[in-house]
Amino acid sequence: MKDSIKNLLVIILVMFAFLLIYKVHLNYPYPYQDPHYSGFIDNNGYSNYNYPLHGDEWTHLAQAVYLMENKNIPEVNPYLKDTQKLNLESGFHAFLAQFFTLTNLDPILNYQYLPAIFAVISLLTLIILVILITNNFYISLLASLFFLSIKNNVNLMGIWFLVPLTFSIFIIYLFFYCFLNENKKLNYLSILFYLTSIFTYPAATILITLILILYLIINNKFNKYYLIFGVILFLAALFLFRNNLQHLFDVFIFKYGWTGAFEFKYSIIKMYGLIAFLFALIGSIYIYKKRLNKILLMWPLICLIPVIMYSTLKFTLFLPYQRAFFYLLIGLVPLSAIGLYYLLEYVYIFIKKYDKTLAIFTIILLTSLVFISQFNNYYKIEDKRFLPLHFINEDDYNALKWVKENYGTKNLIMTNLLTAFGVYPISQNYVVAMPLSNLGGGDESSVIKFYSSDCQTKKEIILKKKINLVYSYDKINCDFLKKVYNKKVYIYEFKK
Repeated sequence: MKDSIKNLLVIILVMFAFLLIYKVHLNYPYPYQDPHYSGFIDNNGYSNYNYPLHGDEWTHLAQAVYLMENKNIPEVNPYLKDTQKLNLESGFHAFLAQFFTLTNLDPILNYQYLPAIFAVISLLTLIILVILITNNFYISLLASLFFLSIKNNVNLMGIWFLVPLTFSIFIIYLFFYCFLNENKKLNYLSILFYLTSIFTYPAATILITLILILYLIINNKFNKYYLIFGVILFLAALFLFRNNLQHLFDVFIFKYGWTGAFEFKYSIIKMYGLIAFLFALIGSIYIYKKRLNKILLMWPLICLIPVIMYSTLKFTLFLPYQRAFFYLLIGLVPLSAIGLYYLLEYVYIFIKKYDKTLAIFTIILLTSLVFISQFNNYYKIEDKRFLPLHFINEDDYNALKWVKENYGTKNLIMTNLLTAFGVYPISQNYVVAMPLSNLGGGDESSVIKFYSSDCQTKKEIILKKKINLVYSYDKINCDFLKKVYNKKVYIYEFKK
């Protein structure tokens, strides 16, 4: 195939990938969660949602905004006053802060484009990695389509969202591309991607390390230099966690309940597809038949171990279940592509003996049917707990911007738990609590009690917590609260 045609196919694929992912913000046709809606779940879909769709996107954005405002790595929960929080993903926050500083873009209104952009970047790095291993452009295209077809939700996450997990995908691909390359300079460059993974998403580092150790042992390449590097890495971990060694153990041991209220056993068939999984099994056979690099088998096998542990022992080692399952799906992608390609090749060769045109038509038809099946109900999420969530809307954005313009920053605001996610990124003010997240939660009981109590109890909570402003979607008739904003959202100032 001519390079010009290959380039055209990649361009078409990139455009498809961007639109596929960005559609979640642009025009989502299925139910979603909306605290502004009386029934909480709106079954009518939505158009043009301009804000992050995942709580973790908001919390990481908050840490990036903190870095932009304070010029230092956040070792705190920016939402809460006087809190300390070990930051294991500072590289991701530094990237976001640098990106929005250099581009001068509004972080809140432009974060919506980043998941689609990084899905494309991950796609391109997957293509070059698969070409390196298989020396086959067609397999890389098939792998890209299988990659895009993986289902997403707010629990397992996925490429609909930009969080350290999904940010790590292209870093992992680039590490193995450089490590497996015959170019020695690129081999050294793999160290840079390995170090990058440490500061952006340690779980990715653990995955890379486990695959690497197994690969080196099986291929008899494990030598003293790798051992020395391992010792240095271990000592670095001890230094990083020197003030909290218990947290070091927590990094490697994940008990049942790691995600709080959202424990859920996933099915490979439902999240990846029966057809895709069968092709992955076929691809595993062809890796031996075609003598391809067995690192393609090691990735899913490494991830399968914690998945099985979770199902049987209710805890996992090295990787939490949800992240191991997501990486398992990512690891199956090249195998599915290899299995489908060689099956199509067999069909093509068989039919070509009778009619070449019919052979071409048949493989195009079969490929189309496979991916029509893969992308069928791509956006539909069965479990209503895991639907996309609108933490804020335009009224909230405008109200919180107004607070910053008129009251400044570092005020303590009483707001409901979900709207709380937008408070610090938009206004750089504090909240009493937010739902349990990667940053913690705060005093959730006081928030729930405040909005369901009488004026006397409200005043006691305000005085105890030293609250400056109250944010509400309903009128509050208490004489100590002065209404200062009323544009579909009510903001009250506490009169001391």
